[in-house]
Amino acid sequence: MPLEKLTHPPIVEVICGIIFDTLQGMDPLVLGVYWDHRRDEYPQHQILPAIGAPDLVLGLGGYPPARTWFISKDDSQVLQLQSDRFYLNWRKRGGAYPRFSRTGGLLERGQEEFGRFAEFCRTALGQIPIPRAIELGKTDHFLRGRHFTDSTDLATMIPTLQQALSLTTTASPEIALHLREAREGGMLRVGARTVVILGEGGQREVVLQMETTINRQVEAPDVAAIARAFTDANEEANRVFDALIPREQRDRRFQEART
Repeated sequence: MPLEKLTHPPIVEVICGIIFDTLQGMDPLVLGVYWDHRRDEYPQHQILPAIGAPDLVLGLGGYPPARTWFISKDDSQVLQLQSDRFYLNWRKRGGAYPRFSRTGGLLERGQEEFGRFAEFCRTALGQIPIPRAIELGKTDHFLRGRHFTDSTDLATMIPTLQQALSLTTTASPEIALHLREAREGGMLRVGARTVVILGEGGQREVVLQMETTINRQVEAPDVAAIARAFTDANEEANRVFDALIPREQRDRRFQEART
């Protein structure tokens, strides 16, 4: 069964990525031209090290491979672009989660943005990105004081943690768990760790951060195959959430109070 829609989902970030054959000649200078076309929508930008590049590998001109961030006006949307990868990030910045598969959702947004990027590559470089795989990442934040009260309550919310947390003697032990499994045509990674963040009012909040990342090869480098790969990956990420947090706990903690 598909995961039910939560009225107060704990999700804080979604990453939709497409990995493609390296585009020759793609560098931050070329991407600067694209940013100039899009700067009304993405007025901020940053240049960071490329994802997946070995530390000692140098690009053209003796510079390390880089990726460029285009950041939206409200800071909630980021395009990450480099010579062999495209990512659309949605980040929670006060607005509602736009959902993934619905009309106007993140899947549709990602396809539209990738199409615009591909068209720029065709005109600027005479090449188009040929997708080989997709990557979907979802990050949830479970806040102490909002979603759980102490380690005992956390173990009730996530029964997988019960055995480990039964060994603890404090209300807020540090947690660090990691699951990684290679699958035919892809990879699943699930991690959970305790982090401290700055809340909306600037106060420090203790959070259990759960990250689920799924990589899948695409059957063919076309729009339909990419959409199927993302849809399958999203269903798999939802199954992870469903397996770790039982339905009654989801209803209690992430839905509107029932009268």
